[in-house]
Amino acid sequence: MLLNLFNKIFGGREVAAEERPNNWPVSSANVIIESSAATNTATLYDDPEIQIIAGRYGELVQGKVITTTLAELQEILPRPRRRADAYATVAKRLAAMGVQLVIKREVRHDK
Repeated sequence: MLLNLFNKIFGGREVAAEERPNNWPVSSANVIIESSAATNTATLYDDPEIQIIAGRYGELVQGKVITTTLAELQEILPRPRRRADAYATVAKRLAAMGVQLVIKREVRHDK
């Protein structure tokens, strides 16, 4: 198809279907391409931590940015270590879905 388009633009001849090798891609308007992204998203939604985050922050769509504090994450997903790097695995699983998790620093002046 691309060769035929190229030939039409530059005055070459169209390649007949009989002359094409078997491994040439065939183009059609009715072709449906299945993506493995839907499967990966469904698998990630099976994770209970991802389900909790989705319940708290809404639908997890590609390009979404979740900005939260460490204290808020500690409420919904408790960890023995109260540090932002304790949530690195959750952030990686969300990144695989196209969702960015931003953990803001809390500034306290009550020392």
